[in-house]
Amino acid sequence: MTTKTDAQRPALVTGGDWLTAAVAGLLAGAVYVSGAAPGVLTGDSGEFQFAAWLAGLPHPTGYPLYMLLGWAWSHGLTALGIASPAAAMNLLSAVFGGLAVALATLFFLAGCQTDRGGNEWQPLAAARSGIGRGIGLCVHAYLLEPGADR
Repeated sequence: MTTKTDAQRPALVTGGDWLTAAVAGLLAGAVYVSGAAPGVLTGDSGEFQFAAWLAGLPHPTGYPLYMLLGWAWSHGLTALGIASPAAAMNLLSAVFGGLAVALATLFFLAGCQTDRGGNEWQPLAAARSGIGRGIGLCVHAYLLEPGADR
């Protein structure tokens, strides 16, 4: 029984796939940024905005990576005069949402890879699936508020 070596295996994703994923992520990110709240929110979302600014822990698990990234992001955007600390956290959620859509698109493209016999519509279908997953009502509602756990 012969097996393909790594040199003979086709790449799971190609350069064009990365471009498709980047465009899908940027489109979804633009939608998220346009719907992001401009200031302080109530409830858990406001708690996450405040805790990130202080590098604190909002809940027992603490969401440590999100808080560390939020601290650096909010202090950076505030120092540059781009956004208030609360708006910066809302923008961080939008950026993460765009990244999630890009990764979902790459996932769908990799799934199409085994069946990509010259069908030029598969990348478009994968991008549509990634964006559709990201802009669905539930996902979109969660991404508009940092730390929203409804």
